[in-house]
Amino acid sequence: MRPTVFLDLDDVLVGRGIYNSYQVIQLFEHGTEEWPELWQGLMHIDAKENLKLLHAEFSPLYVISSSWTTQLGREQMILVFERTGLEFVACNLHEEWTTPKSKDSSRISEIEAWLGKNSKGEALLILDDHHSGWTLLESTLYQQGKVVICDIDRCFVADRLKEARQLLLAQLENN
Repeated sequence: MRPTVFLDLDDVLVGRGIYNSYQVIQLFEHGTEEWPELWQGLMHIDAKENLKLLHAEFSPLYVISSSWTTQLGREQMILVFERTGLEFVACNLHEEWTTPKSKDSSRISEIEAWLGKNSKGEALLILDDHHSGWTLLESTLYQQGKVVICDIDRCFVADRLKEARQLLLAQLENN
């Protein structure tokens, strides 16, 4: 069974640079996807490369846990991944590609709700950050070694990749 990676975007793949979700949402609202500088500069370069390395080793399916999914649909998210050089994410989205969102939901409640309906006992990895993923820090999933929290502004850097690999390998060895 392929692992499932819950993927946040802000502060995991998208740093606090010039471009962010606001510009992406505005682009789609105006009915155009042409803005090469946005697509080239949106994702943190190291985070993108580290996710590629993780994917090459584990070939996971992806569930998007980001708040971006409250504004962007599946096809738009696929386009974001394709335009930013993360085609492998677009091609490996889980059939249930996003966590359920509600006005007052937390990241942990969204992921637990998704798992309650879709988990088949596969290895799991949650890539999030301290800002949006703070509710994960005292969760059972964190205690079970299934959560990697990225530092705000640093994204999914080499030390987080190392941690993610170790957590997935430990789960796969126990299955």
